[in-house]
Amino acid sequence: MRLVRYTPQMFPSLQRFAPPQTGLTDRSFVDYYYATKERCQLHLALDEQDAVIGSIGIEKMPFEYRGERHEVAFGSNFAAAHSGVGGFLYLTWMKSAPVAMVFGGSADTHNILRAQNWTYYPDVRIYQANMRYAPRAGENLARRLAKRLLRACFTDDVRKRVAALQVPPIEVREQFEYRDALATLSSPFLLRLAPDLEYLRWRYALDLPFAKYRLFEITAAAGLIGYVVLHERANRIVVSHADGSDARLLAAGIMKAVALVSERDSRPREILLTSSHPEMQIMFEASGMRAAGQGRSLALKSRRGAALFAQETSGWLVNFDWGDNSLRPPFGRD
Repeated sequence: MRLVRYTPQMFPSLQRFAPPQTGLTDRSFVDYYYATKERCQLHLALDEQDAVIGSIGIEKMPFEYRGERHEVAFGSNFAAAHSGVGGFLYLTWMKSAPVAMVFGGSADTHNILRAQNWTYYPDVRIYQANMRYAPRAGENLARRLAKRLLRACFTDDVRKRVAALQVPPIEVREQFEYRDALATLSSPFLLRLAPDLEYLRWRYALDLPFAKYRLFEITAAAGLIGYVVLHERANRIVVSHADGSDARLLAAGIMKAVALVSERDSRPREILLTSSHPEMQIMFEASGMRAAGQGRSLALKSRRGAALFAQETSGWLVNFDWGDNSLRPPFGRD
């Protein structure tokens, strides 16, 4: 067995291995996400016949904690066809950066992490609106119609609530390129994804063939105070990434951008975001967002052994679309 870095020429071999319903089945995603930047690679385990028998994607993400920069390795598309392969790939991940992260993940993934003594942090709260209500067996027509009506009413409620938010005047405007000022904003958050301009232009590119990202700048009387990147899909709007100099105004700006994108929807789309910051949560709830019953798991592993970050996460800015969290098939639709 040997380990190689994926290149676009290897896609036919990868396709024969790729588990169904994963991003590894989509060439446009794989070739862009894993083969255009050194910071994000797909490592493949090959057998003696050069057939793919395992995979792990590693994105080295730029974070800031209490003013210090940290490179954090986010793992993705971890799969192994034979025993022993998984451990080999896991060690590759652990050696790639001083800190490794999992945000979300399956039950099997977390069984592995707990066995390896990862540090778990409080679950990150998930906020949703316009959730799809799947009909249940035996449910009558009247109840199905009532669920559809509830979803439509909730969309109108979000728009009205956002318009009534009690905040200083802010404006939200769509932009079609990233500019330097976005990467140099002051930040009140203890931990956040802290991308430079190159990272923003790569990870949240506005012209991807497999994902539609939209950028909105948030301004107040003093000028630029933040921005938000939305991932727009046919049936869902995801708050992918945001940052700003004021937590409360940033949350209000996020919701105004969401309202702007959804205002012409003929059918209500789901809205999804995550938050661990109390001030922002208040604004989201005032906008009509509802907290899900279960949060999203967040775990970190330091190469040093001891946890680098304190357990108190109320000052953290945690956005949903870290790593490949929002880059899941089917691409371009739901």
